[in-house]
Amino acid sequence: MKAPRTLALELGVFAALSWYAAAHWASGLVAGAPAGRVFACVVIAVAVGAGLSLTGAIRSASGTLLRAGCALAGIGAGSVAIGLERGLLAPGRWDDLADGLDRGFSALGSVQWPYDGSEPWASLTVLLAVPLVLTTAAVLAFWPRQSLRPVALVLLIALYGVAVTEHQVEREIGRGIGLLVLTAAWLWLPRMPERGWRAAGAAGVAVLVACVAALPAAARYEKSEPLVDYESWNPFSARATTAFDWSHTYGPIDWPRKGTTLMNVRSVERHYWRVQTLDTFDGIRWVRAGGGRGRRPLLPTPYDLTAETSFRVTIRDLDTDLIPVAGTMLAITGADPLVVPTEDGTVEAIGESLEEGDSYAVDAYVPDPLPGQMRVATPVVPDALIPYTWPFEGPVTTDQILASPYARVLRLAQRLAAGQPTDYDIVRSVQRHLRTEYAYSEQPPARRFPLAAFLFRDRIGYCQQFSGAMALILRMLGIPARVAAGFTPGSYNADTNEYRVRDLDAHSWVEVWFTDVGWVPFDPTPSVAPADLQASVNAASASRGASDTSEARDPGQPDVPESAGGTGEGSGDSERAALQAWMVIAAALLIGGGALVALRVRVLARRRRRIAPEEAELAALTHLLARIGTPVAPRLTLRQLELRLAQTAGPAAARYVRLLRERRFSPLGGRPPDASARRDLRRALTRDRGPWTRLTAYAAMSQHPFRRG
Repeated sequence: MKAPRTLALELGVFAALSWYAAAHWASGLVAGAPAGRVFACVVIAVAVGAGLSLTGAIRSASGTLLRAGCALAGIGAGSVAIGLERGLLAPGRWDDLADGLDRGFSALGSVQWPYDGSEPWASLTVLLAVPLVLTTAAVLAFWPRQSLRPVALVLLIALYGVAVTEHQVEREIGRGIGLLVLTAAWLWLPRMPERGWRAAGAAGVAVLVACVAALPAAARYEKSEPLVDYESWNPFSARATTAFDWSHTYGPIDWPRKGTTLMNVRSVERHYWRVQTLDTFDGIRWVRAGGGRGRRPLLPTPYDLTAETSFRVTIRDLDTDLIPVAGTMLAITGADPLVVPTEDGTVEAIGESLEEGDSYAVDAYVPDPLPGQMRVATPVVPDALIPYTWPFEGPVTTDQILASPYARVLRLAQRLAAGQPTDYDIVRSVQRHLRTEYAYSEQPPARRFPLAAFLFRDRIGYCQQFSGAMALILRMLGIPARVAAGFTPGSYNADTNEYRVRDLDAHSWVEVWFTDVGWVPFDPTPSVAPADLQASVNAASASRGASDTSEARDPGQPDVPESAGGTGEGSGDSERAALQAWMVIAAALLIGGGALVALRVRVLARRRRRIAPEEAELAALTHLLARIGTPVAPRLTLRQLELRLAQTAGPAAARYVRLLRERRFSPLGGRPPDASARRDLRRALTRDRGPWTRLTAYAAMSQHPFRRG
């Protein structure tokens, strides 16, 4: 068993590193993570580690079962402490537990961090990793007669590393230094008492020097491209990037879907980031005509100055010669390539594409009108916007549409507009119809006339089908509309004050013109689509989210229960009661562990008074030989061992045994082996062996008798 002081140091370092890793995991991946519950999990894991160490003297099968039970109890207690309903741990309710976890993983399929959605099981699924990882690390670190502490360290560092990789944090260098200090303490601090505080000071200086030496490199690479970009690695390209073809195809989706971060946007508000405008329906699909290059986009005259906003975009892994913006661009500064606006709102880069690391600031007009403002908008269409009311590439009559494959689309449009008093109400009627009557699928069948087939035959599709159908219906009713392609807002990172936009956020929506307001985005795609943070179905538009209270709740969106598995806002009293109960249990475990430590210290003190120093030296030597694969037979004499080591390991090893033999059997006694003799012995025995074997040279004691002679 470990010395009490060593055990106390190991438990203390384990607690500090566990808390550091678990706190980053919880706060980085779950919005509003319960710090008290995470701390309770750390306490329980420390108690498990203490229990495993204190029962190490029980070598029988009953001891193994006792330790296994302690580990399982730790996982169960930690799971309840983090928020799992206690009843779900009973075998009879494992099906309910599995169903809840399945719900959680489903909700996390394409989520961005930290999760702040309304599915309680999603948050709980993420948080359950804390007790599982911490208890597993405690088992690996404190299971008797095992050398798995390095694996436990790797597990805790992984818990920290995954969190800070998925959710970018501020002050990365300072956090990295904290991790380095805790890792060094894990490796060295428990052995400091036997090596002296001079060695501790040297170790501290080494850590300090390592930190200082690493700072220039850390500052150099903190905001630049990674040394190894595993997400976009390509052996045939100097720089792998992600590109999109924004034209609608309506076949199975072929956009990149790897979770790659494409850009970061520092913005006060959340917006849809438009890359390209598709302003023409060619009879099959929506495309960009590309006219009006160099002309400023149309703005309402005058427009509301309070709708002006600014944001900054930093390109990460997006290969594009079109500039992502929100609303209508007024000015752009800092862009490396020369940019020109176009009348349709698309902003083009001239001469070269944006590259990773490019950053630019945009001043834009982004209206966020209330429903009342859009309802009173004048229905007169400016001459410049007449083409945005044509269903096809030129003006057509109603009879021509009725004679085309889109006759049923026109009749559907007329039915959805019937009884609606304003253009805005028509827009909402069409949006509501698409969101509630059709299913989301990224594998729709290929059809000759895909939008007509989507509306009346297949009734499944993804954002291209939904936005294309809505824009076509609105144009058949004479309402100026166009399709926009780009990205939903992405996930907001409060640590960096930026929106992180990934390839999973690629999306297509509709923009509708309202006189005196301008182009307003609307999203007809059901909110089960993978693109994160779409506008709510009850939002007046897909802008920043003013609510249209006249709309009923989307029947396609079921009510989310307030709690599941013991989490949620509605279960605050039960949460506090469970937390208090498990804090009492954890305190009892710690008190009991302290009592066991005190008892074990007393037993060891009595035992050590009965063991002579030379006996301890012999035991340490035989244990070392056994650990490196050359065990000593119980009846082997020291003289025989000396001769054997002289032949197999050299004179340094033989000298160490000779010193032991003379000290034990010489009439005049002898001097004990000093630190240099022990060092020479370890080097001789582990020469030409791997680092793992050299580490085992510092194993704990194990006694084997020697026969005098």
